[in-house]
Amino acid sequence: MMRAMLGGPPQHAQREAPAEGTAAPARLASTLLAYGCVLGACVVVAQLGALVPWLRDNLQLIVAALFLFVPTELIARRGESFVPYGLTWRPWRPAVAWFVLAAVCCFPAFAGGLVAYYRVVCGWLPRRAGVVLPAAYRQLCPRFVGGWARARWQPLAPLARLYLEQLVVVALPEEYFFRGFVQTRLDRLWPARWRPGGGAVGQALFVNALLFALAHVVVDLDPLRLAVFFPALLFGWLRSVSGTIGASTLFHAACNVVSAALHRAFFR
Repeated sequence: MMRAMLGGPPQHAQREAPAEGTAAPARLASTLLAYGCVLGACVVVAQLGALVPWLRDNLQLIVAALFLFVPTELIARRGESFVPYGLTWRPWRPAVAWFVLAAVCCFPAFAGGLVAYYRVVCGWLPRRAGVVLPAAYRQLCPRFVGGWARARWQPLAPLARLYLEQLVVVALPEEYFFRGFVQTRLDRLWPARWRPGGGAVGQALFVNALLFALAHVVVDLDPLRLAVFFPALLFGWLRSVSGTIGASTLFHAACNVVSAALHRAFFR
């Protein structure tokens, strides 16, 4: 019933067969080559940003341009439609509905889990004999306010502006490249047999989430960024179940804003 209410992928997206005649290894190699080239360019720009202020100040815009330009150029060169790659808002209502459902189900649990996690890491663990926290936590824990009663919440207007920025500059380019381009091509190589709720869950989903997480680690030079593997699984499922990148883009931007708001609220 829930599936019928929210709707599924557009019928034309379900029926359209991949128009690729090359062998599977070649298709995988071309996808990974595009990923590697984009990631390498992002790393170079990020590192040069330390020397060139203009690159540092415009890093997000440059990365966004790479994520948008490369798949668009490759899809256009092949003469393919952009619709099977999720670049469509039709039907837009199911995409918004899936986004709202994901937000209602995930964000309260995420907020509660974040507070509980740091209460353990910053409160209980340091009191245990022989437990030494990593340097990142030793710097972070003194800023933790300790719980809900001492949280300081941001006004809605700055968060609304932040959401718009995240939606346009971060979420849309990343979702177009990873969930639109990479995941679509991986789905053609490894069709999923398991479809909970109508969204594909298989090898393509997990490999794409891993590529997404590795990109964050390599660009940010922070192994803790591997944690984005888990929300990437949900981003990929939302793209599959809705048939567009609309739901995952809205949810991706919301995740970034909620995470930023919670860290501002619970850390001085």
